Amino acid sequence: MRHPLQASLLLAALAASQPSFAQSAAITVAPGAARPAAPSKADVQFAVDAAAVGLVEAEIGKIAMKRAASDGVRQFAEVMLEDHSRANEKLTAIASQKNISIPKAPSGAARRTLDELQSLAGETFDRALLARARDDHEATIALFNREAESGSDPELRTFASDTLPKLQQHLQHVELLLKAEAEKISTSP
Repeated sequence: MRHPLQASLLLAALAASQPSFAQSAAITVAPGAARPAAPSKADVQFAVDAAAVGLVEAEIGKIAMKRAASDGVRQFAEVMLEDHSRANEKLTAIASQKNISIPKAPSGAARRTLDELQSLAGETFDRALLARARDDHEATIALFNREAESGSDPELRTFASDTLPKLQQHLQHVELLLKAEAEKISTSP
């Protein structure tokens, strides 16, 4: 991680998910029906981590729409809010079907980090958000790649695979905004 706020946000989101990891993913099946395989511990952990990160990213989108100085950052925030909210809905439906308990709101640690981000404004906010978004999306892409490539649950693997292009678009968008910000700074007197 390149920035303490970024590291603490991702760690807070992941820490919020840890108690759920110990829970089993019990699935009820009607008598006489074939029992589907329960998701592996790795698949359950992916669902919990993906939900935690998605919730935080959606919240950051809401904050950025109010606090950003740049139209580009506000537009990115709107896309991020919409895409992460949609992904969260899909993941919630899959987790519910598989009896996987996922977070419904950012954890206390993530909430404190969101509050810290919310205390910033203008260009300071934009720089902090973009640096954090770059690092968080790199980590989230790695998380989703692992599930897409080696997850054992077909629905979670498909969810990860289907969500990856949006996450990659977010990262590209952030990199363009960071490049524009760097150019703006280098041409300022």
